[in-house]
Amino acid sequence: FLEKQQQKTNTNEATGGGIDPSEAGSKFIVTASRDATVKFWDLETGFCDHTISDHSDWVRCIAVRGAKSMIGASKGKEHEEQASSSSLALVATSGNDRTIYVYDANDKRTKVCELRGHDHVVEALSFLCSSLLPQKGSAAPSKSSSA
Repeated sequence: FLEKQQQKTNTNEATGGGIDPSEAGSKFIVTASRDATVKFWDLETGFCDHTISDHSDWVRCIAVRGAKSMIGASKGKEHEEQASSSSLALVATSGNDRTIYVYDANDKRTKVCELRGHDHVVEALSFLCSSLLPQKGSAAPSKSSSA
């Protein structure tokens, strides 16, 4: 029994068939694990498409930024430049090794950057929506004091 279970685990075999990507909104799902890996699963086939093993310890969280999620609602040439520069789909991962890795979510899954500086486990991360950032030339929000 154990040998059959190991074979099933090692082949990343799915049960119950695949999922239609048009219904899921994506062809892939990304998972994080205590085995220090991040896996990209193909929803149509149910098989692991790619494994990333950059972390040295438990991967606790993942943040995904779709290719179009950072595009603002402004119009004109400046908007086109913003759209083209932010059309990269990204996946960020973090965990017990106190490191954040950011990957291009496209086919090659290349590492875009590595961020270090936390003194403890990184338990949460998120991409900040560009609409929440101060616009160029605008004053930074001031802290108001309440009495």
